[in-house]
Amino acid sequence: MIIDEARIARLEALAHLALAPEQRVRMARDLEAILGHMATLSALDTEGVPPYGADTPEAAAGPEANVLREDAAKPSPGPDTILANAPAAKEGQFAAPRSFE
Repeated sequence: MIIDEARIARLEALAHLALAPEQRVRMARDLEAILGHMATLSALDTEGVPPYGADTPEAAAGPEANVLREDAAKPSPGPDTILANAPAAKEGQFAAPRSFE
């Protein structure tokens, strides 16, 4: 597919953009490269290749199966264990620098 000035203008309008002339040239070049890659992918023979994710346990169990683990409560490791990996702690809580004054 050739990306001409009319297509760039249409995309510019759809995206509510105002591109400079050099940006329009770059956009056309980038879109042609992307479409070229897509054409390469479309030309590949994928006969017999399973869809992405078809080999996961979820897919093997079928659409009606619940493959999630049971929701079970676990004891908390406690504040000392949790704060041991914190970059900074103060009075038993995570400490962070002020984001504004």
